[in-house]
Amino acid sequence: MESVPEYLSCGYEYAGAEQGPSGLLVALRWPGAGQLCPACGSAQLHSHGWRQRRLSHAPVGLKPCDLLISFRRYRCLACGKVHSPQLPLVAPRARISEALRGFVHFAASGLGLAFRRLAQWLKLSWATLRRCLAPAPDPLVGAAAQELRQLCLDEVFFCEPRRHLTVLSCASGRVLGLAEGRGAQPSRNLLSALPEPVLERVETLATDLSLGQRRAALDCLPNALVCADHFHVVRLIRKRLREAPAAQRPLLGPAARQLRETLRGDDSAGIDTWLKRWLRQGPPALAKLYGTVDRWQLELEAAIETKCSTGPAGALNRKIALLRRLACGYTNIDSFIQRILWLNHPPHHEE
Repeated sequence: MESVPEYLSCGYEYAGAEQGPSGLLVALRWPGAGQLCPACGSAQLHSHGWRQRRLSHAPVGLKPCDLLISFRRYRCLACGKVHSPQLPLVAPRARISEALRGFVHFAASGLGLAFRRLAQWLKLSWATLRRCLAPAPDPLVGAAAQELRQLCLDEVFFCEPRRHLTVLSCASGRVLGLAEGRGAQPSRNLLSALPEPVLERVETLATDLSLGQRRAALDCLPNALVCADHFHVVRLIRKRLREAPAAQRPLLGPAARQLRETLRGDDSAGIDTWLKRWLRQGPPALAKLYGTVDRWQLELEAAIETKCSTGPAGALNRKIALLRRLACGYTNIDSFIQRILWLNHPPHHEE
């Protein structure tokens, strides 16, 4: 019966099994005798009857399983205290087996199963499943040096009206930190929470068109090159084309096409060429787009040279949306963040 033989190899005796309303119930018996009294150390022990302890165990096959362990209690003739022996593979006062903890950890973190499905399958409460799943590890544990050279800072959407900022590795998509809010101060708090050696190692940081994020990056990352994600510029181009009057769209089109080609290309000098060409040309609808590109010229040129973007944050938003649908929503935002951190740290699943 899969994990049950591990108990038999430690000295437990198999006493039968039956199918109960909540799953399979396996009865085990611990025949070991008491050694010394834990209070006074006396060896004068007297049997004080049998007791039973029920443990929620990992499923056997596809059926939920519980262990019913019978053991003998002892009374010390020297001090009169009653105690129970230490059972192998069972922690004191435990009601959950280590096999169940490992199974829930693998199912929830490794396979990404929702707690609702696990609770229905194992016939356990959410509180029990949450105790089985250990807290997410430190995001920086196990991170390689090359993962920390290129980072991105962007907003992630949890549920209305909560928005969180997150910093991720562009190389692996590893989540390094989460902070609620938006703008300069939350960005500064998020970046300053990283260790000083990590901040000095960062070479590039991709952000969206946010002045607060750029200000926080310049304050916290002394050696990093700030890059503006070109996706937001392309989205701004589409917005300006939709808002422009019909008479100005044919004149605005060539400028928009040239800017898109420049952002997709490899020549960072094309931004300066575009600005010089359209300084006094084009319709009035081009003025706002021109001003945005002018303010972010250095960051856009850095993004073209390094090919650094906030794409990992977009992938994380997709995972968050899928996770929220699988779980039918989260009422505890801390549990939601713990689940996100687990799903984005695959190296820890193998430990």
